[in-house]
This record gives sequence, structure tokens and C-alpha cells, in this order.
Amino acid sequence: MDGRPDVPYRWAPPPPIGYPGIMPGCTFGRLNMNTYKKLQNMSAPDIAYIAGLIDGEGTVTLTRKHKNENRQLCISISSTEISLLEFVLSVTGVGKITNKQASKSHHAHSYAYAVYNRMR
Repeated sequence: MDGRPDVPYRWAPPPPIGYPGIMPGCTFGRLNMNTYKKLQNMSAPDIAYIAGLIDGEGTVTLTRKHKNENRQLCISISSTEISLLEFVLSVTGVGKITNKQASKSHHAHSYAYAVYNRMR
């Protein structure tokens, strides 16, 4: 074994640490680096607040989006208050907010913020 993961698509090594930038149109594996958003710089209070949200209302999981893919790290926060999730999205600059389906008619409408596979 040469250290490469067993994946169904062409494997490409990640760029070295300190890599100055990505050339336009360059892709690593199936990830188009042109559309990969960078995590924004955050203040210590914002980091602490978001860490508390993840601890209280969130989950950290390894998940697959499709059957034959490797697992991906997922950090998600669920809430009925969309303004709270919009705050997290605006502070971090990464992830997305989706609607959650209510399992019963008397449940409140809720939303989920999720971010997958962030390196920095």
C-alpha cells in the first residue's frame, strides 16, 4: 500500500502547508478550489459563542453523502431561530442553512446550519 486512501475517484495529494495559492481551474480530487470558501477570521468571543452553540444544539459527525464516498466531517447546528444560524453563517463565512422537515404537524419549523470538511 502506498499510503493513498482507497477511493472511487482519482486521488490527488493536498497542497503543501504554506502553499501560496491555487491556480485558476485547478482541482484536487473532485473539489474545485475556485469555489472553496475560506473560513473568516473570528474574534475570541465569537469563537466561544459558536463553540457553546455546537456543544448545546449541535453535532459533530462523520457522514457520507453518497454510498460509495469516504466519510466527511460534518459540524451542524439545529434551531428554530433562523437568525441565530444566519449569525453563525455570517461570522464564519462558510457552510449553509437548510430547512428541516417536521416529523409531526405540531412541531415548530426548524432549520439546520451545516459545514463539511473544513481544513482552515
